[in-house]
Order: sequence, then C-alpha cells, then structure tokens
Amino acid sequence: MQCRICGKSMDSFKLHETMISKNQLKLVKALKLKKKREENALFVAEGSKTVSDILDSDLEIMHLYADEQWISKHSIPEAVPYTVIDERSLQQLSFLKTAQEVLAVVHMPKKTEVLSSDRLILALDGVRDPGNMGTIIRLADWFGVSQVICSNDCVDLYNPKTVQATMGSIARVSVRYTDLSEDLQAKKVEGYKCYSAVLGGENMYTMPFDEKLILIMGNESNGVRPEVMALTDKHITIPDFGSGAIDSLNVATACSVILSEIRSRSFR
Repeated sequence: MQCRICGKSMDSFKLHETMISKNQLKLVKALKLKKKREENALFVAEGSKTVSDILDSDLEIMHLYADEQWISKHSIPEAVPYTVIDERSLQQLSFLKTAQEVLAVVHMPKKTEVLSSDRLILALDGVRDPGNMGTIIRLADWFGVSQVICSNDCVDLYNPKTVQATMGSIARVSVRYTDLSEDLQAKKVEGYKCYSAVLGGENMYTMPFDEKLILIMGNESNGVRPEVMALTDKHITIPDFGSGAIDSLNVATACSVILSEIRSRSFR
C-alpha cells in the first residue's frame, strides 16, 4: 500500500527507528487536513491516555512516535512499528502547542453500517466545534452509549482536536455519519422515540422517558434544524434554577446533564 502524500510504500516505515525521516514528517503534518486524512485513511492521535487506549483497542496503528521514557513504561505489541525520538522531534510532528510524549498515526476503521439495538442512541445535528464533538464522544463512553450518529455536516471525527478531546474514547464508541433525517425515520420505524434538546421544551426532570429513545443534540448556534425537529416526538429542556441571565448551555455540557438524568431513571 502506498502513501498518497509521499508516494512511498507504507512498508518503508520500518520498526523501531531512532529518527524521523522527511517523508514521515511530511505524512504526519499532511494529516492535519481532512482531505489528506481521507485519501490515506489515516489520522493522528496524541497523548499517553489516547494512544494507550488505541493500543488496547481493535484500531490499527501504522506508526508510533514516542520519547524514550514513554517507551520504557509501556508494552508495545510486536507488530506496531515505533520510533524513539526526542522532545524536539515530537514537537516537529505535533499538532499541539506543547507536544505530548507520544504520537501515533492510526488507520481509520473501515466504515460499517452497524445498526445498534441499544435502547439509548445519541444523535448530533450539525455539531461543528471539534472540542464539543470530542467531549460528547467521551460522555457517550462514560454513560454507556455505544453508538453516536452524526449529520454529514458535523465536524470530522478525526480532526486532531476532536481526537484529543475524546481522551481515548474514540477507540470504544462507534461514530458514523449519515443523512440524519433518513436515519431517524428508519429508527422510528424500529420503535425509537426522538427527543430533541431545545429551549422552552418540557422539563426533563418531570417527564417520563420512553423505552427506546434517541437523544438529539443540535448545532452550537442554531440548535436542531427544522427537518430534524419535524421528526421529534418530545422537546426536552434543562430548567434554569439560577438567575435566568444565561440564555443557554454549551452543547456538550447540556448533553452531559441530560444523559445523566436519563441513565439515573429509566435506563439503569
């Protein structure tokens, strides 16, 4: 298999190197762009927690770069190629202001149309901020939501900032992009009820929850779009117990509060 950026065979990135080549640096830096990630079916993960979780998952690492101290403390599978490099070289590779001790280039999993049978599914409609997306995936992992479905205009899952914000949960939560309206319609046929998080909806603390539900979280500025709202069975709101001066909550914060309430009652 050839790298579409440097033209070299992927096999040319050998095991256990001690310096980075120009081609390796070129490949890693190019993966900051969505187009290059998609062309090569690769993404970058940084930080000990994220990389360790990926090592423990079914995701395949193409190459791992780490300092000597990190390598000495972690067990790396024999099949995973790695390069021991210094802080300066890690900073050259890193997308972060301050490089972490380890960075991995990871193969994207093959796309599968897995239809979840879980009673609780999370849907994201136009979430654009990579930090919010990554945090929501981490929340899904925490609250036992195995599948997140996203509208096609949501921020890219493999955006470096999204991957960083998941803190390793990207290795455990299934995320797929879809025509959200079509997907929700199909799920409604299966007996799911759609709950959209909105302002001015029903107080979530006093309402019952259906046996099978999809929680829909909308865009940071515009909320849930009209065509998705048309498929909504219930409009759900977190009541304001404070001064009333705050007009809304951050989408990831709201998602956390609502998932906690759902799990604490009907979905134990």
